[in-house]
Amino acid sequence: MEEAEVVVGSYESLIQGFSINTLEPEKKGLCSRYHESDHTGSVRALACNGHYLTSGGVDESIKLYDIRKHREVGTLHQHGGSITCLAFHGSHLFSASEDRTICMWKCGTWECVHILQGHRGPVTCVSVHPSGKLLLSVGKDRTLRTWNLLTGCPAYTQKLKEGAAELVLWNRAGDQYSLSFRNRVSVYALDSGALVCSVEVEKQITSILYIKEQLMAVASELHSIGLHSTVDGKCLARLEGHQSRVKALGLIETEVGNTILVSASSDGVVKAWRAAAVDNVVCSAICVYVDHSVWFINYHSATNGVCVTCVLERERSSLCVVCRLLSP
Repeated sequence: MEEAEVVVGSYESLIQGFSINTLEPEKKGLCSRYHESDHTGSVRALACNGHYLTSGGVDESIKLYDIRKHREVGTLHQHGGSITCLAFHGSHLFSASEDRTICMWKCGTWECVHILQGHRGPVTCVSVHPSGKLLLSVGKDRTLRTWNLLTGCPAYTQKLKEGAAELVLWNRAGDQYSLSFRNRVSVYALDSGALVCSVEVEKQITSILYIKEQLMAVASELHSIGLHSTVDGKCLARLEGHQSRVKALGLIETEVGNTILVSASSDGVVKAWRAAAVDNVVCSAICVYVDHSVWFINYHSATNGVCVTCVLERERSSLCVVCRLLSP
């Protein structure tokens, strides 16, 4: 049996873990596994490298968890503002913050080896190039910054005419990167800097994710997920089913070739979608977890105002999702 884990962060400072059988997900669906509530404020970012799960929040701290034992093993303190983004690459963890800095941490020793400074406003998102040599960052200062990770120094700064970008993401080959501006995603070529294509939706974009090299999932406040070509920007399919804005996306890719897209929405629903034929963009919902149906099954007690999918009870808004395959 091949299992994967889906972790969701929330406004209530809660981190909730689920497992899913990737071979037969329809039988058991998303099963609640554990929860953690070590932050003193909302959880804004999650990242996992297979051994460690990290979470960042408005309490300005980064929590470290042994993902196999499901227990906290430490806390990183360096930032003086809310943590906005976390990303692992190789032997390093990268954290971005509203304090205008990006920290580069050595996994294991957790030494902060570089503090990348230059943004004149909160840093909203970072993305590491597949080579591990470059990092892109965007912030509220309306700039896109390129960093040399070998030296920890800035390499290039570009003022964005479109305004502040909320999200930045490299493609898998590392020859294109995408920037998200409100209701538009712009895809650029690395070698020339030319605009390759644009994706426009009706409402605010909340999450973007590459499903494969030339196929991007775009979530927004439109209550659905669009699957777009990064060649011409066309919408090839739309995943309908959420009744509220989709806040976060995650992807599970198994060793046997199964691809599962995970989405979480503001009404407290986590959905898993099977990409049975990604080349033909055929996706179907295979299981759903709804917050108001179950309260902390197999856990010590139910906490008033916090539901099993770890979303805010009143506004019901999950913030972030991260997925990983479980070791046999």
